[in-house]
Amino acid sequence: MKPCDVQKVPLVASMLRVQPVRRDTAWRRSFFREVVDASFACGNPQFFVGPDGFPYLSLLTPEPNAPFEAQCLCNVSQHAVAQGFGATINNLGASVDWVFTCGDLLTLYLYDCLAVEDAPSPANLPSVEKISKGELVYVGQPADSYLPKATRSNIRTFLEKSAGIKNAGVYLMHRPKDNPPQQLVFSVFRDQFDSDERFRAVLQGIGWYLPRHYVVMALQSPRAGGGDFQPL
Repeated sequence: MKPCDVQKVPLVASMLRVQPVRRDTAWRRSFFREVVDASFACGNPQFFVGPDGFPYLSLLTPEPNAPFEAQCLCNVSQHAVAQGFGATINNLGASVDWVFTCGDLLTLYLYDCLAVEDAPSPANLPSVEKISKGELVYVGQPADSYLPKATRSNIRTFLEKSAGIKNAGVYLMHRPKDNPPQQLVFSVFRDQFDSDERFRAVLQGIGWYLPRHYVVMALQSPRAGGGDFQPL
């Protein structure tokens, strides 16, 4: 485990006092770099369910000159991926300084950073596509280094509980015409839902477990083509 850095407490606290409208790209890069191993105290209770229905670990800026048991994001990321939770900084009920999804912590676990800067930024997430007849795509199963078994399990459980989709499957598709061309396709189809809102809410729920630079794609129906789904 990487030691938590208590010296970063005042630095991160001062950064969080910057108004959101002034948090530019340089601010975000610096914040993501410094917050990874900054020391935080755990809230009481340690875990809570957010307004989005997902579980979060509550991290708080330590009180000055008060003892606390240090915790930091780099040391909870593996547990977050395994158990399927995110983390917040200074969730005080009416306000919260920052929210990390489970996918953000998966990014930290896989890539040792909170944002993959050289990765394409998808403009529209998630998306619904139809594979044209004759279109050439490449499909296969994502490696564990891309989609860990724990993340597969968490998404499978989410789909069962939120949408009643049992035995859900996934494949990784490489579609040369898209940017980024690599996309995760799940066996969640628009035809299964009675509204676009409910359908997209489920896709966004899948995205909560994944890094932000991953593309989540779904098909209109099982007949839309693509590849063979393998169980999550």
